[in-house]
Amino acid sequence: MSQRPLPRYFVGRSERQTPGEVFPPDHVVDCFFVGARHLAAREWAVAVDAAGNLQALPLDDIRLSEAIQAELAYHEMSGGRGRLLEASECFLFSLELLEQPAGTPGWNDPVYLYGTLYGPCPAYEKAAGVEGQLAITRGDLLEGLIRSADHAFKYARPGAESAPPRCFHLTLPADREEEIRQGMGIVLAYPLLPEELILTDVSNEIVVKQLIYDTLIAIKEDLERERVAHPLRSMVIPVPSRFMLEQQLMAEGYSIRNGFAVKKAQGGEGFKGFLAGVFGSLMNDSLELPPEADVDEFLEIAGRVLNSLPVWPSPRAAALRTRVKPAPAEAHCNRRPAQPPQTRIPQSGEIRPRAPVRPIRQSDEPPDWMRDFIAAHHRPNAASPRLTSTLGVKKPAPSPKPEWMKDFE
Repeated sequence: MSQRPLPRYFVGRSERQTPGEVFPPDHVVDCFFVGARHLAAREWAVAVDAAGNLQALPLDDIRLSEAIQAELAYHEMSGGRGRLLEASECFLFSLELLEQPAGTPGWNDPVYLYGTLYGPCPAYEKAAGVEGQLAITRGDLLEGLIRSADHAFKYARPGAESAPPRCFHLTLPADREEEIRQGMGIVLAYPLLPEELILTDVSNEIVVKQLIYDTLIAIKEDLERERVAHPLRSMVIPVPSRFMLEQQLMAEGYSIRNGFAVKKAQGGEGFKGFLAGVFGSLMNDSLELPPEADVDEFLEIAGRVLNSLPVWPSPRAAALRTRVKPAPAEAHCNRRPAQPPQTRIPQSGEIRPRAPVRPIRQSDEPPDWMRDFIAAHHRPNAASPRLTSTLGVKKPAPSPKPEWMKDFE
């Protein structure tokens, strides 16, 4: 059996690949058309199952559950924009970790995404996923989120007056410019929450905010270190969650008062990790807290920063822009009627096995195979890389109800 083709800039782990069991899809995370000059456009949906695996669902000849049909209908009725990916194939990528190596010169450093690659679709739509590393650049990551934001999948939220929650994706070039212009080597990446949270809320806005924030902070640090004149150096970058920032500051001995963090206990040698990115490494007696931004504000900031950086878009990014277009009206005419679902009556004594679910990871630390890749990028005497994990992104706890509301319960 011939080995399936993979994008040039993806490296699969050598030990093993993930099991190929297929479970019923639980939620849709994306939908789009795929077609090329000599290939009729076909509509696809991307769904996630109980084990966190991605599935490509052809919408013209598949039996969909009522829940999946309801999600697709709401997305269209709420103004979801259809798009056409002019390509002969595409890959799906479940993004779990972003690595930004330290000490690399220039703002548009190579970065590494870790997760599971599926496809290519349609040829290998039901093939097992391959765990591994995808190499892109910081500009590719920001561009992939900004250009795909208008096509984020929308979900119903009963009784909500705010905008519907969304699931974002990244359209990424995973091959050379020549292949991208021919409609090959295109990856759709989905930074999803851990499996134990996906079944109840598949929206990934908090993950996307953290990805953009960590990327902007890394670019800002590089611009300051190399003394490159750019407005980002003087910009106060908002944080994804003020609540989480305040919790970390209180753990360092600060109290929060009127938008300031005031030190009430003697701290350590200095800030590290996330706090160092927000305030710098030095600890002060009083710190003004940055504002919190929603995902649309982060996307707007990322767009302004990216457009003002030199030598952008890159040739690969420019080639990818030409492959994503609004879905033409005739694409909807190619739909074939889906076969109605059939109800199967179990026989007496028949026990239906329960679909196994991937065990919940007890730590947000990268698994061993990711550590091997990260260690290969590390240079002697260099600082540790900046890691952004979807498993480490926690949704803020809901605000407690006022006392008067409890009287009505």
